[in-house]
Amino acid sequence: MLDVISLVGLMISYSPPKSQAWGHRVGRHTATKIVDLGMKFLSEQCSSVTTPQSELEIGWMCENQPELSRSIDELTSRVGEASATIDFPFPNGLFRQNRWSLSSTHLTVIAEWFDRVKEQVEENAVVATCGTCWGIQWKNDPETVSGGMFGIHLGRPHRITTMFTFPDISRYEMTKRYLIAVGFVTLSDKHISPKTALSPRNQEITKR
Repeated sequence: MLDVISLVGLMISYSPPKSQAWGHRVGRHTATKIVDLGMKFLSEQCSSVTTPQSELEIGWMCENQPELSRSIDELTSRVGEASATIDFPFPNGLFRQNRWSLSSTHLTVIAEWFDRVKEQVEENAVVATCGTCWGIQWKNDPETVSGGMFGIHLGRPHRITTMFTFPDISRYEMTKRYLIAVGFVTLSDKHISPKTALSPRNQEITKR
């Protein structure tokens, strides 16, 4: 538990450094587990959530990887045809890039596909990414300006976006405890702004 200074009306912001543009790595989880935890977080911690699109891109050597092509065809049969297809001819074959802009209701199906092709993604045999971001507002929070953005980014590696604002330090603590308890991610006090929201002792800890 953090030592807290009483600062009336102070908004707390949390965001990872720019070098971690997509936020926290969560590669220890399967894609399906990440989506399950993300939906649980949105349902249990957020009262207002925007309805986003999932932006999916898949690129592969379509003539040389028939099994992968069949897997992508199966995914297409479940989520619909790609909104754009671009072919790049190379001496060793045709590289095809498919792009979809899909309802986030397809996210579980997409995550299941990522889990099936995990080895190919890790070996760079297929280049695949899927990004979904939600605008959120915290439950039981009268301050409508607090909340921020939560995102799930599947790919190599899987990440989640945690660009949050909190009405006070206690709400930050509550959210941090929740994310740890469900086994999702650990927010770092180093990414809080302003640091004056922490006690002098914890301000020193974040500098180490």
